[in-house]
Amino acid sequence: MKCYTVDGETIKNYIQVYNDPYPHVALGNGGNKRATWIPVGKRDFGIIEKIGDSKQVAHVITDANVIIVGEKKTKLIVKDNAAANNNVMVLWKVESGYRGGAGIQTTITPQRNADGIIPYVAEGDRETVPGVQLTAKDDAYHSGQGSLGLTAEALMILSPGASVEAGRSGRRVQTDRARLTWDGSELKVLYYSSGADPEIDY
Repeated sequence: MKCYTVDGETIKNYIQVYNDPYPHVALGNGGNKRATWIPVGKRDFGIIEKIGDSKQVAHVITDANVIIVGEKKTKLIVKDNAAANNNVMVLWKVESGYRGGAGIQTTITPQRNADGIIPYVAEGDRETVPGVQLTAKDDAYHSGQGSLGLTAEALMILSPGASVEAGRSGRRVQTDRARLTWDGSELKVLYYSSGADPEIDY
């Protein structure tokens, strides 16, 4: 499936791969914490391409899939041998403002009960947003402990019709909501303000 990186309002038709100490896609780089790595399968290094010029070369993937292997359920990025479909793999990055936070909502928030209380349900036990298959999530801190803000990152597989929401806060943030949609032919990202109807006001 085709691969995309969405960073702010910029959409790139690839996902970057880091080669040290082995080829992988990284989420949550930055800060005094361990990042999340999704390795490229050893048999599938051929899917890695080079872009750029002699001064600056980046390694990327433009077409790939994700599989789960072994008892530990390790996730690997591999050559896409699946039947043809219109799904896409997307690395979405949503940056907070200064000293703020950000989050990408890939699960459905439980509804209020008869007493008006939203029951606590661990995110891993919540229903996934329709058309969204989450591969990994992590936060990239803008400082050692995230005190200056962060960038929420999610690697997802989206089916046609999928729509994912995100929120962010912090100083100098004018649009505190974001929506990523895939209609089967076009990937779109929209930043908007809480209280606005993005289908009408933007």
